[in-house]
Amino acid sequence: MRRRTKAVERTKTALSCGFAAHRPQRWALGRRSETRKHAGGGNLKPAEVGTLPSAWWIPIWEFSVQAIVGTLIFSFVALPAIGLSLFTAWLETAGVSPLIQWGLTACEYLLFVVDVVLFIVFITREGWRGLVRLW
Repeated sequence: MRRRTKAVERTKTALSCGFAAHRPQRWALGRRSETRKHAGGGNLKPAEVGTLPSAWWIPIWEFSVQAIVGTLIFSFVALPAIGLSLFTAWLETAGVSPLIQWGLTACEYLLFVVDVVLFIVFITREGWRGLVRLW
């Protein structure tokens, strides 16, 4: 327990002095004899709690993955809007009341606009986080 307390104090000191640009990631595994490989090569021992060595490409990779996943989620949310559009067109040919068609069309547009706005917010936020991590 004492070893962990010293490591936490070192981390707090490093953060308060401005040596760490972001929150440190803990890699201590619990047992004192265990070690774990990390992306930079070499072993981290449980006593060496702190930040991993950062590579320049990690923020770019994280942003790319987030952008791909965000685009997939955007597509899955946009599909019901497209389906609603097709359903509204079919209802028009079936002779359904214009009020129902207008309501469904409004829901379709609302769903798509909210999806686009949230996608833009997501990509902007993740892009900013990536730039901050890159600096």
